[in-house]
Amino acid sequence: MAKGHVLVLPMPCQGHVIPFMELSHRLADEGFEVTFVNTEVDHALVVAALPPGGAAELRQRRIHLAAIPDGLAGDEDRKDLNKLIDAYSRHMPGHLERLIGEIEAASGGGRPKVRWLVGDVNMGWSFAVARRLGIRVVSFWAASTACLAFMLKIPKLIEDGFLDRSYITAVWRTGLAVAAGEDGVVTRDEVRSKVEQVICDGEIRERARLLRDTARACVSEGGSSHKNFRKFIDLLTQHLAVSKP
Repeated sequence: MAKGHVLVLPMPCQGHVIPFMELSHRLADEGFEVTFVNTEVDHALVVAALPPGGAAELRQRRIHLAAIPDGLAGDEDRKDLNKLIDAYSRHMPGHLERLIGEIEAASGGGRPKVRWLVGDVNMGWSFAVARRLGIRVVSFWAASTACLAFMLKIPKLIEDGFLDRSYITAVWRTGLAVAAGEDGVVTRDEVRSKVEQVICDGEIRERARLLRDTARACVSEGGSSHKNFRKFIDLLTQHLAVSKP
């Protein structure tokens, strides 16, 4: 018997789908049933990438794959993010609500009702759908926390000098400055030269190893990311226990 049912909804981009699938596996490891919702196009790509019997293996792990339309025609360019975001923001809410209704109708067959939506930060429209249906929501950022913090504070960071070239090259010591030519253009040769220097620089390599080891420590048992994940699981579990009839 699953602890509860979590709906997982990534932004329909490869760099988002993969982290959300990894999260889904971790939720399944913790005893939750997961419905992983993709757009129809991304769903087809995921299914095609699975090994023979892969979908059945996912279902055995309590990870169910589902798909809803993104609002674009089959031949429209989904690499045009403005067009894609406009389309799915207008069309997907109704399809998501329909999917949740179908899951609810099937809950008498043994599958638990959806209690949580874990949605991509970039799919904020889905939170309104979930709340309207009495489903609690979690906003998930697929990249690093540092990346999100930078994006939210870029003007202030620039104002304080944390994102200028000298800070990166002299304080973080993780890169080298490129020099533009007289015409103000950075040439291909200049970029190649600096990349080669970065690769061969022992101090930069050591800094990279330090950052790598720090990241690994965070996600290992007892690390900050591991502790935050445990808090997240506790939150899901506590709410499910309270909401049971």
